Amino acid sequence: MELKDIKKVLILGAGTMGQQIGFVCAMHGYHVTFYDLSDEILSQSLKRIEKLGSSFFVPIRRITIEQLREIMGR
Repeated sequence: MELKDIKKVLILGAGTMGQQIGFVCAMHGYHVTFYDLSDEILSQSLKRIEKLGSSFFVPIRRITIEQLREIMGR
């Protein structure tokens, strides 16, 4: 198996670090799945990831709003 063969990433733990790792993976085109023991953390994680993208990466022009929407779909 080579790196180019990897298309999906599973993140175990949707806390702060897991959210950031998942966001970066999605930015690079991987489809990301989060797993966490807490449903509350899972539900909050997507909101926090979107906030990270819109409040940090979009303003510094690392990504556009359209790219953020694509990333959130992964």
